[in-house]
Amino acid sequence: ELRAHVFLAIEEEERRSGGEGLAKKTANTQRDALITSPQGQLAIDIVREFLEWCGMDFTSKVFEPEIGNSGDGDDRARSGRDQLAQQLGVRAG
Repeated sequence: ELRAHVFLAIEEEERRSGGEGLAKKTANTQRDALITSPQGQLAIDIVREFLEWCGMDFTSKVFEPEIGNSGDGDDRARSGRDQLAQQLGVRAG
């Protein structure tokens, strides 16, 4: 919980001061490859769904800025649960 609050405070200050956010300031070629590929975006959506399903709100609040998404109007489309299930070939439940 503490890490989430610290991370969110830093991210908020970065954006408020006109910055691009922490993810864009830190070089991470693995993350960049992940968010630009369809398979990577699917993996990100699976992690998001898992964190939501488990009620892991604080972990999610750290994950979003680290992956490069503030969670508010991000330019990458998020898959809904039904769409995610369809992509994976499983039933949503």
